[in-house]
This record gives sequence, C-alpha cells and structure tokens, in this order.
Amino acid sequence: MREGQVCPDGVVIEINWGRFDIGMSVFIPAINLVMLKKQMQTIANNKRIQLKGFERIEAGKLGMRFWRIL
Repeated sequence: MREGQVCPDGVVIEINWGRFDIGMSVFIPAINLVMLKKQMQTIANNKRIQLKGFERIEAGKLGMRFWRIL
C-alpha cells in the first residue's frame, strides 16, 4: 500500500489528496470503520490537515464520509 491509500477491508482505495481541498468531502465504503478512521487520521496527520468523519450509509453502502476542515 502506497502513501495516501487506505485499505480497511483488504481493497486498496486511492484518494487524490492533491485535489482534496478544504470544504470538500469523500465517501469511502467500508465494513471495518475503525480501521478506516485510523488509516485516514494517520494520513491526515502526516499531511498536516484536519478531517472530520462520520459513519454513514449512502446508496445502500456502509462507510464513512470525511470532510477536510483544515
């Protein structure tokens, strides 16, 4: 797994961090929400940005939506 990718359930998901501006959000479908939150927070800390994440069901899929706040 490369830097900037998350893999909470064994499927690698790449996020375009260069285009993830303040106020934007991304929904990441996952079952292991604890691992997803941990991986996203680790990346955010390394990039010195702040995220706010909430567990959600969107289009019938469990996951988390993350907003970049700073």
